[in-house]
Amino acid sequence: MYLYINTTPKDRTVVELREKGKLVSRKNIKTEFNQAEKLLKGIDQILQKKKIRGEKLEKTVVKSRGGSFTSLRIGVVTANALAYGWGIPVEPEVGSGKVLENRGVRVVKPNYSSEPNITTKK
Repeated sequence: MYLYINTTPKDRTVVELREKGKLVSRKNIKTEFNQAEKLLKGIDQILQKKKIRGEKLEKTVVKSRGGSFTSLRIGVVTANALAYGWGIPVEPEVGSGKVLENRGVRVVKPNYSSEPNITTKK
C-alpha cells in the first residue's frame, strides 16, 4: 500500500491510499490557500482510519507538476519529508517529475510551470 498526495487543485488537496494502483481510501480536503495547515492532519486521519503506520507503507507518491508554486512546493516537500522520516521511497506521479539522489537520499524535484511570484506589486 502507498500514500498518494496531490496539492495541485486550487480548491482542495487529495490524499489517497492505493494498493497496486487501485484506490483503497481517499480524503478530499478543502484547502484553498491553506494546504500547509491541513495536509499533515489529513494524512494522519487517512492513515488512522485504515490503521496503518507510515513506515509500513511501501512508498509515497506525489504529483509534482501543475498548480501554484506554493501548493506544489508544500505537497512535494511534505512527501519528501515523510518518506525520509518513515524510511520509505518517494516517487513522482508518473510523468510529473524527476527523482534526485544525493548521498543515498532520494527526493522528488518539483516541476514548476513558471517562476515564483512571491512579491507584491508596487
